[in-house]
Amino acid sequence: MYKELDTKELSGKLNDARLWILGPGVGESIVILTSHGKCIVIDCVKYEDSNFTIDILRENGVKKIDILALTHPHMDHYHGMYDILSDPEISINKIWLVNAMYLRDVAAARKAIALSNDSRNGLAQANELSQIIEGINNMVLKKLVNVEYSSEHGITHQFGNGGDIAIAFGPSNYDQTLYNVGVRRILTKENWIDKTELEPDCNLISMALFCRINGIGMLLGGDVLCGRGKDSGWQNRPFPLQKKAQIRRFQ
Repeated sequence: MYKELDTKELSGKLNDARLWILGPGVGESIVILTSHGKCIVIDCVKYEDSNFTIDILRENGVKKIDILALTHPHMDHYHGMYDILSDPEISINKIWLVNAMYLRDVAAARKAIALSNDSRNGLAQANELSQIIEGINNMVLKKLVNVEYSSEHGITHQFGNGGDIAIAFGPSNYDQTLYNVGVRRILTKENWIDKTELEPDCNLISMALFCRINGIGMLLGGDVLCGRGKDSGWQNRPFPLQKKAQIRRFQ
C-alpha cells in the first residue's frame, strides 16, 4: 500500500480538496482531488507489483483524470504510468509532457547505453519509456486524449468556474536544446560503444507546475532543482519575470 511510503496527505488546509505527495524513495508522485471533483496526477509511483498512484485513484473512486503530467523522463517519475494509460476504468482528458522534442530519441539513446553496458535494468527502463510514448501516441490517434507540451511560456488549464487552475512551465529553449543535442550526439554515432558518454541529466528539462486550488497556491517543482551540472535543472537561474506575472494573475 502507498501508505507504507513517506506519504503526506493534506486536506484541512485545502478546504475539502485533497493532496497526496508520494515519495521520494521508490518514486515520486502527486495526486490532487479538488472539491469540485477534478483530478490532477503528476508523475507515478510503482514498486514491485504495487502502483501507489493508482491505489489512491481507486480508493477515492476516480474515473477521470483531468490532467496527467509527466514532469520529466526519469524512472522514479514515470514507472507505472503505462498502467494509468491502459486502465480501462480511468479516462484522461489531457496529458502534459515536457517539450523535449525527441522523447523517442531519449528512449533509443538509453537503449544504446544499456546495450553497451549490458545493463538489463537500463534496457527495461528504456523499454518502459518507449511503451509509455507509444501508449500516448495510440491514445492520440484514437482521439482519446489531448496532449500539450510545456514550454518556457507556460500552458494553462482552468477548471470550470470554481477558480481552480493549473499552469505548467517547461525549461528554457536553451535547456531543451542542450539536452536534445546531447541525446542526438549519442544516436548519431556509428557503432556507439563509448561507455563514458552518458545521456545528459534530464532534470535539465523537468517541468514545474503551479496549481491554485480553493484559493491556495502550490508550486510543484518536479526535479527542477536536482540537476548536477551548473546548467542543469534551471540551476542558478532567476524565475523569469513573465512566469511570476502569469502566476500573480491567478492569485
